[in-house]
Amino acid sequence: SERASVLATLELDAGHTTHARRLFRKALKDPNDNALAQAEWAASHINIDIGQQLRTVPSSWEARALAAAVTDKPEATINEAWGWFYDQPFASGPAIFGSYQAAKHSQFQQGARFAEEGIVANPKSFLLRNNLAFCLAKQGDLPGAEAQLRSIHDEQLDDDQRATIEATHGLIAFRAGKPAEGADRYRRAMDAFTSPESKVLALINLAVETLRVNPDDGQTLARRSHEEAAKLRAEHDRTAWLRQLETTNSTRQASPATPKVRAR
Repeated sequence: SERASVLATLELDAGHTTHARRLFRKALKDPNDNALAQAEWAASHINIDIGQQLRTVPSSWEARALAAAVTDKPEATINEAWGWFYDQPFASGPAIFGSYQAAKHSQFQQGARFAEEGIVANPKSFLLRNNLAFCLAKQGDLPGAEAQLRSIHDEQLDDDQRATIEATHGLIAFRAGKPAEGADRYRRAMDAFTSPESKVLALINLAVETLRVNPDDGQTLARRSHEEAAKLRAEHDRTAWLRQLETTNSTRQASPATPKVRAR
């Protein structure tokens, strides 16, 4: 089953969806947890049904976590991600997935915990360090966030990874009371990203932080975020990140008025 799922993935990457679907169906006749996880990833690209196997295959934490994420079920996603992590504590994948999903759903304590536990076995993981910095900054631990970014070796990063760090520096600047610097760093990151999805996520996070300090500019960026988010391939991703915009806006409207700070 695992061999069939690997061949199916290669066929899917090559654009041969009919062959991929046939091989995935073969893999799903008696799948192990790895084959099931690969099929769950593919389910968003081709029409295959793995619902029954999700309930019956032992230790299928990864597949269930992916399925919960796609159907936008935050609590189930994070619970299954912990199961996946404890099943594979030395792998970076479960911790990266868990920290990202938790941050996406504004569960920053959980996100930091995923990243901290994942770093124990993967201290050089760029994404774990960055995700931890992001979650710490969201909780107000700016020294801790900056320390995580300093521990990343810049010379080993590609352009998109450097842009990711620049965006996280933008978040830290906003939370440090420097909105002009924060906005500038977010915009530099957006210009540097090669991935359209990454550009949109940076824009949404810029809008979230701007809403906190300047509602007028924030509303403008929020409208632009909704327009650009339609470009995100994964609907569950854009829905969750855009939800942070709505939460921030609602919290701001319920709070006492504060002086505006120009973010440009």
